[in-house]
Amino acid sequence: MSHAQNRFSTAGSLGVYLAKRQLTVVQVAWSLGGLKPVALQCIPLDEPAPAPGDDSPAPGPGAVLAAWLRSQFKPAQLRRLRLCVGLSPQQTYFTTYMLEEPAQELPPPHALLARSGVSGMGDAERTAAAGRMVRLGEGQVGCCLAACRRDLADEIHQALAPLELRHFRLEPCAWSLGELAHRRCRGPRSWRWAVRILLGGEHGLALLTCEGQSVLCRPFAIQQGPMVSAATSAVRSLLAHARTHLHVREVGGLVLQGQADEALAREVQEQTGLETLLSSDEGPGEAVLAAGLALSARRGAGEGLDLLAHLRPPPTIRQIFPRRLAACLLLATALMAGLLWDRWTSLQRDAEVVARQNASRAWAASLTLAQIADQRKALTGEVSAVHRFLSTRVRWSDYLRDLPTRLPPNACLSHVWGFCELGEAGGKNKVKPAKSLTLRCLSRFGDRYSAPREIDTFLDSLAQVELLQRDFPLVKLADVKWARGAEGDSEMAHFTIIALPREKDSRGRKGGP
Repeated sequence: MSHAQNRFSTAGSLGVYLAKRQLTVVQVAWSLGGLKPVALQCIPLDEPAPAPGDDSPAPGPGAVLAAWLRSQFKPAQLRRLRLCVGLSPQQTYFTTYMLEEPAQELPPPHALLARSGVSGMGDAERTAAAGRMVRLGEGQVGCCLAACRRDLADEIHQALAPLELRHFRLEPCAWSLGELAHRRCRGPRSWRWAVRILLGGEHGLALLTCEGQSVLCRPFAIQQGPMVSAATSAVRSLLAHARTHLHVREVGGLVLQGQADEALAREVQEQTGLETLLSSDEGPGEAVLAAGLALSARRGAGEGLDLLAHLRPPPTIRQIFPRRLAACLLLATALMAGLLWDRWTSLQRDAEVVARQNASRAWAASLTLAQIADQRKALTGEVSAVHRFLSTRVRWSDYLRDLPTRLPPNACLSHVWGFCELGEAGGKNKVKPAKSLTLRCLSRFGDRYSAPREIDTFLDSLAQVELLQRDFPLVKLADVKWARGAEGDSEMAHFTIIALPREKDSRGRKGGP
């Protein structure tokens, strides 16, 4: 805590540790290293000598704290501040009992204190009590109880209530000290139940924790007798309560924190029989206890053990109104409204298109379904006839664009004859219409006594033409003729290529072979 300074702000939470002689105030806030103490101040509680004739009572710790808060923060800052005031173990009663019957709601704390058998604790006029249900294991629920003097709780509440603090509570420091000790030194994960001994200053504190949460504490004096005897006596008291009232069969181990050495750890382990770990962190001084209370102030109202709960008035509608939930619902409603608006405009455009189509077909309103079916049948027949006509035609323009590009360099195309006969419209003996493609080409002789090789090359290229494979898959060389060129010194080869459909499609008109 040596790095903390007296610079308080509303960015962090405040923890106030109340001892007999002073108030220790610590503020924790987020930094690059996590939650760290950022400010520390000690406020003395020494009673000044009364003036002659002055019968007014001395200010209590609540009044001193309220005066300090007014000097440090503005009213608007106080409403955003989170504050937790903690009482020392000597000023509070803190224990935990197992609930035999599971209950949805916790019984009144004073009734539970009366059942515990502690004299005077069940009197609501003398004690301020608070309780909280905690989970102690699978299917096991316990009740943490805390109590303090009623006049002390009343004085603190009456002093802090006029400040309009929205988040403040009074709790025993042992409730929050377990979390701080767990942050400083984490034991093995197998230690579900553990005992922590905190040594520092004039007093020590023994805590029984369940998964890092304090459930029982026993303070002991360090300077009155041997330290080992006082510590082990407190540990035995915790273990006896755990076995008797919490039905704990086994405690994982013991963590020794604060002003301790290895010799003390060995002696404690020998006398308690628990595996002992030694941690060299800071002991439970007043600044450390205040830091634990500041961490507890960051918890929600339902996670604390508030000794002022019975003194608070019932919450108003403004206080219990779920603002964040309402904001989220409003945002979700706005988003859904936008999506619905977009969907509505899209449907409206589609409806306008359908309305225009209906208006353009107003003539159909006077027709019957039978008449519409007859019209549909007639139109279907016409479309089928056009489809059959076009499917039997040959697109000669595709051949004229494709075939000349496949000729060799020494050849040319001189004539193209395409023939496609129209099919007969009726009759029983339906015959496929005749069709053919004839190509007349010229090529120069490369050798006097052999046909040009360009003819074979051209025939091979025609076999790969998709158009011919679809309409005229049978490609044959009809004839080759030799002729002298016009100049008299060149010889030309005239060759004819005929492309026909498949043989089954080129049978006679009467259907015979």
